[in-house]
Amino acid sequence: MTGVIILGIFLVILTWVLLAPLYLYIHTGESRYEAGMRSLFKGKFVEGDYGLPEMRITILFYSFQVPLIRFGSEKKKQGKAKSKKKKSKKSRLNLKTIRLILKIVWKVMRSFKLKKFSLNIDTGNVLTNAYLFPVFAVFGGRKYQLSVNYASKNEFIIHYQNNLLTILSHIIVTFINHKLKR
Repeated sequence: MTGVIILGIFLVILTWVLLAPLYLYIHTGESRYEAGMRSLFKGKFVEGDYGLPEMRITILFYSFQVPLIRFGSEKKKQGKAKSKKKKSKKSRLNLKTIRLILKIVWKVMRSFKLKKFSLNIDTGNVLTNAYLFPVFAVFGGRKYQLSVNYASKNEFIIHYQNNLLTILSHIIVTFINHKLKR
């Protein structure tokens, strides 16, 4: 009985991980750049010491920061010189493997859904802003919010979303189709 309960809990957790949304969110007006999976992990760019960029990574309830730029010299560890050199096997990617990888990357990139796209710009030139206003009015819509302002404010918002199940299914289908064409 406990085995069935543990299996059930495992299946619920696996289903949740496969269906939980992965997201990429960029908002230049608020300087917010982040990606992750809701309530499981998140990676976010933040300002660290001395104004240098750092990556704040949160996994479940544990959070830590990784500096992207380091100052100063790090002492290299002095180890014993290896007397025997191992021969390394050179792995060559052939054209078919490269083509398969590019197909998989393309399918996965296309599987992301655009949730929000907003562009609010001021060119600094009143005449250029006036020309852009009707163009943005025609091309803007519900999903694409394009606007011109006259307040020297430039911001860009983009929000993409996907889930692991969709990504894995695209990888598997592309791989199977590639193998069947041989």
